[in-house]
Amino acid sequence: MTCVTTQENGQIKLTINGSVLIEDAAEFHQQVMHGLETSSHLEVDFKEAGNFDLSAVQILLAAGRYAQKAGINFNIISPSSALPDLLKFLGLDSVIFHEYPGTRVHS
Repeated sequence: MTCVTTQENGQIKLTINGSVLIEDAAEFHQQVMHGLETSSHLEVDFKEAGNFDLSAVQILLAAGRYAQKAGINFNIISPSSALPDLLKFLGLDSVIFHEYPGTRVHS
């Protein structure tokens, strides 16, 4: 996994390339939390991402919870089908979008 961070007009965008697996969890978590702690609007762009595992889902769920409590806009941009498919398989597709209404997915 590689993560490119860009900032414009107070918004942070993380562009994720490659798979987000357990061995990437610490770096992914650090990048997401840094974005949430330093901006009122965070976008995580997965259009170049590959596979995901449960560690990535846990980080996204935690980020959604954090964003909701802090009043931060948190958007997931262009997810490959792997992320929605994994969320649906785990029964978490409605959780991430209904429990944390500030979290949005855009294709």
